[in-house]
Amino acid sequence: MNGMDYVQGFVSASDPLLRAAFYIGLSLIFITILMIGFILAMAFYHLLRDKKRRRFIKRWKPLLTETAFNMPADLPSVSPRETELFLVFWNHYHQFLKGDAKTRLNRILRDLKVDSRVLHMYRKGNKKKKLQAIATFGNLLDVTIWDDLYPLALKEDMRFSLIAARTMVQVRPARSVDNLIDLVKKRRDWPLSSVMVLIKEADRDVVSEALFKAIKRNGAHTSRLIMLLDTVSPDRAEELILKLVDSTMDEEIISTCLHVATGPAILVSARAYASHSRWFIRAKAASCLGRLGNEEDVPRLTALLGDREWWVRYRAAEALSALPFMDVAGLKEIRDIHEDRYGRDILSQIIAERAEHDQLARQD
Repeated sequence: MNGMDYVQGFVSASDPLLRAAFYIGLSLIFITILMIGFILAMAFYHLLRDKKRRRFIKRWKPLLTETAFNMPADLPSVSPRETELFLVFWNHYHQFLKGDAKTRLNRILRDLKVDSRVLHMYRKGNKKKKLQAIATFGNLLDVTIWDDLYPLALKEDMRFSLIAARTMVQVRPARSVDNLIDLVKKRRDWPLSSVMVLIKEADRDVVSEALFKAIKRNGAHTSRLIMLLDTVSPDRAEELILKLVDSTMDEEIISTCLHVATGPAILVSARAYASHSRWFIRAKAASCLGRLGNEEDVPRLTALLGDREWWVRYRAAEALSALPFMDVAGLKEIRDIHEDRYGRDILSQIIAERAEHDQLARQD
């Protein structure tokens, strides 16, 4: 009798639970072997894929780099399986190259007949492939999916929507402006820095007019649009900001105007709003006076050091420190004679922060 027959005989003569444990053990051994095989197969697959990727990069990186200066003479083919990887690099180079180099990149795509595959990627591909296809249409200045771009920019997640909006602006800069302004108002999750990039790629004069009209209508999300004024027309922006801050009752718009103002003409309004009933407007007014104010504003900011709201006290102390003529000795003098202990505390904090900053600046 061999060992297995002995074990089976023992099991058959034992409790049914032992038989179950025996077969479960065999099953677990079999599953473990399968898992090890699967892990090895996946490792081999990734190793092979990385090898192909490195080989592809080695072949195409010099050619795409060469397009910065001239059209490569001999182009290898791009297989359907290589299309997505090729477009990743092709779109990457489009971000950095300008002028004729972009034209040469587009010619490469068309000469290789890769452009005919992009629409299929957009319609049939997964989300990752769809993103690459949308970016490609933008860099090609291709209007094929124009009608889809605004709905995509409105409904998709932030990254997807920004790529769709950028393509919209690239392929039809003038026609996309109204849609872009509408998207800026509705897509509150878009960082303003990304919006400013989109505006710079659009027709700036058309964007400027559309932005000013939208702000003058004073509808929803006007304060978000005001933040963009300086990007499109700094000279006209100041004039409109002054009109808005003096005419509106909307506290969010007032706060935004005080935040973005860059000229001394706003000082009259800022001084008035330093005594506003809402604390966040007083805080913005203090910051505005710190950026643009003069000796006349020192007593006003000193008084705000005794405000009941911590943020107002902090912004007032920051503003005093930011005044170009104010040194540490001047700050200490104000602190030492101030009647409010909270005002003295916050100014002491700002003095310590400034001393640390000055020390680091001297070390640099």
